[in-house]
Amino acid sequence: MLLKNLNEGVYDKWTFKAVFLAGTPGSGKSFLRKKLFHSFKANDPDRIRNKLNKKKGIPLDSEKQSEEQKEYNKEISPTINKKTKNHLTISSDRRLPIAIDRTGSNVDSTNREKKKLEKKGYETKMIYVKVGLETAQKRNKKRGRVVSPEFIEKADKKIKENISGFKALFGDDFHVIDNSKPIEENQPEYDAMWNKIAVWMDKPVTNSIATAWRKEELRKKDRRVSGNIERIKGEIKGTLRR
Repeated sequence: MLLKNLNEGVYDKWTFKAVFLAGTPGSGKSFLRKKLFHSFKANDPDRIRNKLNKKKGIPLDSEKQSEEQKEYNKEISPTINKKTKNHLTISSDRRLPIAIDRTGSNVDSTNREKKKLEKKGYETKMIYVKVGLETAQKRNKKRGRVVSPEFIEKADKKIKENISGFKALFGDDFHVIDNSKPIEENQPEYDAMWNKIAVWMDKPVTNSIATAWRKEELRKKDRRVSGNIERIKGEIKGTLRR
């Protein structure tokens, strides 16, 4: 039973899979991640920022922040970026399934992350969560972390400029979901997206890098199991001699 569990962990069908979620704040990326990729490790800089702000007692709504608090949020951006990268490295070193939540503001940065993951054997996809600017602005006011309307407008403009770059980068692995309708009315869109990726989700990654990593992990785990067995045998013998 123990060896079976070890094999299941190494050969889990979701290992070596990463999904980039791109969209403006208020588009519903986090909702989609929780709905379709709830078993994936979330890599989201907003979660780190929220945690740091809560620790300092700073409101998550930028409109309610003092100038000093807004300045603090600017100052911690490099720290947040570093922590986000570290979390991504840790998760990918373990070959965990990862949902990478971004605004889609930088094609080059996405390309670098994508290449690093693929060097570790990952397969990657991108889902662009599409909404109109007006819808994003309305939803932003209802979010836990509220950003300025100007930020939403800039993010919306930037991702629209980057769509062609993302399409070129991901090819057939670039998908779009229209999330403009109220979430409770958008189940057909979620079902359609799931149908597009379901086969990929259920099929284990079998490229040469992933295969080599799995073999090495099994060897390490087998050695640990053998070592534990020998240790237990030694303890039993010692007990019997007494």
